[in-house]
Amino acid sequence: MLRYPQHAALFRIPAIAIGDKVMISQNKLLGRYPGADGMKTGFICSSGFNIVASASRGSKRVVAVVLGQPNSELRNEIAARLIETGFGESSGFLKSGPTLETLRPEATPPSRPLDMKPHICGESRTAARARKAEGPPLLSAEAPPPVAVRVSIASAPAGTALGTESGDASGTYVPVPRQRPVPLSLLGTMADPAAPPRRP
Repeated sequence: MLRYPQHAALFRIPAIAIGDKVMISQNKLLGRYPGADGMKTGFICSSGFNIVASASRGSKRVVAVVLGQPNSELRNEIAARLIETGFGESSGFLKSGPTLETLRPEATPPSRPLDMKPHICGESRTAARARKAEGPPLLSAEAPPPVAVRVSIASAPAGTALGTESGDASGTYVPVPRQRPVPLSLLGTMADPAAPPRRP
């Protein structure tokens, strides 16, 4: 949002049309939570259902990060409640509470990330997928039918806008992702300690 404001409109597109295919966003806050304008969902069995959600009201924007939930509806509801809490705070926790720089784990962190695959995609997945948030839902039960924006996956011609803050992303080009180089200093920390050494 801060680094690439020219792409802001892309994150709030509810659906895109490419050729004869329509892909609907899995961010179900769009159209169901007032002011929702992004950003990214994710899912794999080992990490569960995740989302980085954002919403704006006037000059204020709140971002919520929810990780490791057992189903998408619970993930979305928790994100909406966190954002609602953020908009309701005029002072207090959001200004005087801990920041990402000062937060520390309450106990010794595990040597490896928790693998949620047995709970999300294993034998207990039926119970996990049925879990719901306690209390009345904040998100509306239904959203209006999404309006698909027709896009082209290509390098944009010079001078072509990639979406604007006004929210107009119709007919836009979606930039082709470019792989970012990994610093050599991090390569040693990314290796799986349990994996056998590779042959040269």
